[in-house]
Amino acid sequence: MKKVTYSTTIDGRHIHVLDDVLDERQITDIGDRFTRASFIRDESDGPGKEHVRTFNTDLELADFEGTPVAERAKSAVDSFFPDRKLSLYRAHCNLTVYGDMGFPHQDCASDRDDVTALLFANAEWRTEWGGELTFFNAADDAVYVVTPRPGRLLVFEGAVPHRVGIPLRACYEPRLTLACKFKTAGTWR
Repeated sequence: MKKVTYSTTIDGRHIHVLDDVLDERQITDIGDRFTRASFIRDESDGPGKEHVRTFNTDLELADFEGTPVAERAKSAVDSFFPDRKLSLYRAHCNLTVYGDMGFPHQDCASDRDDVTALLFANAEWRTEWGGELTFFNAADDAVYVVTPRPGRLLVFEGAVPHRVGIPLRACYEPRLTLACKFKTAGTWR
């Protein structure tokens, strides 16, 4: 596993940022794949937000497992949360463009110990394009922001509220994130 670039804790929940998880060719291949992929606008940020949908494409887990991204995500998740017995239950790519909306949300219920591994999948991303992922504490204060760098992997507890960063007007590229969702035993909610 790569060295951790940044780590923080919000309300007792952990967030880890790892850079250079994939080499430049792998990042370019992933970006190219999802730039050509078919997306549907079917994701929302939770109850009461169904009127705002974002683009998404789900991956077949049987095809995804064993890929470099899946292996590195699983390795990082197991390294940071070795006692949780987490299993991959969903992998999908989100696409956002200037004009989209994102709301603070959680990837699992507050009483769950599920984990998300999120890869910024663009082969190129410029700081002036925005798109930062923002994390919130229990008081709804934005307390941690992560820049979407190519090949950067975030591993965080799904119960940490966060908001997708929407690209700014200067960006003519879609912002691509490949999300790997890992759950603990029991029914997901």
